[in-house]
Order: sequence, then C-alpha cells, then structure tokens
Amino acid sequence: MDDGDEDIAFDDIRLTGVPDNVPIVNFSEATSTENETNTAFDVDIPVLLSNYQGTPVDLSVSVGAGGSAEMTDYVLNTSTLNFTADGSQDISLTINEDAGFDDETIELTITETSSTGAFIGVSTHILTII
Repeated sequence: MDDGDEDIAFDDIRLTGVPDNVPIVNFSEATSTENETNTAFDVDIPVLLSNYQGTPVDLSVSVGAGGSAEMTDYVLNTSTLNFTADGSQDISLTINEDAGFDDETIELTITETSSTGAFIGVSTHILTII
C-alpha cells in the first residue's frame, strides 16, 4: 500500500430503517428494577406508540420464558393494549410478597395482533425484583 493511498473497504453493510407510514411501538425502557416489600404492590411498565397512521394498533402482552420469577410471585393485570393515537399506555403487574430472598426477573413481551404492520423496536422488557 502506498503512503498516499487511503483505501477504505466495507463488507456486508446493512442499513435498516422504518418507513414513514409505519407506526412504531417500544417499551420506554428495556429494563427496570423494583424492591420487593412485605405486601403486594403494583408496577406499571410504559409502552409508547409514535407515528400513528389512523388505524388502531393492538398489542398482546405476555410473560416470556426467560424470567426467573415463579408464577405465584406476580400477576399480569394487562394482557392487551389498544392504541388509537400516539402516546403511552401502561402494562400493570401486581408483585406479590414471597418467602424467597433471591433476586427474580419477569420478562414481558409485546407482539402486534392487529394488521397495521407496526414496527416494534424494543419488544421485551426485563423487570428485576430485588
């Protein structure tokens, strides 16, 4: 290579974008942490929609297999979300008192159930209970 040669090489470049006419859905954060108490308490996890296109965006909320919390440690109070405008809606969970002292995680996942073709950027949220 010459001292004056300034070659630049690229291999396997991929550009990904979201078209202007597609709604965008995300958890506002990918993770959060709550301190367990001696009584049950509620937690709200926000989900954001932007670029609403005039057709309702329906989402299903589920608990993924990646969490370590036992089913008796929490109650998922929100199983669906329905957006009819840009904004934020919360997924509600009740965290139950349990006898264990180990940190636990709950993995929440959102998927679109309508046919708008919404782009889901952050589709999983991990809630850590300490």
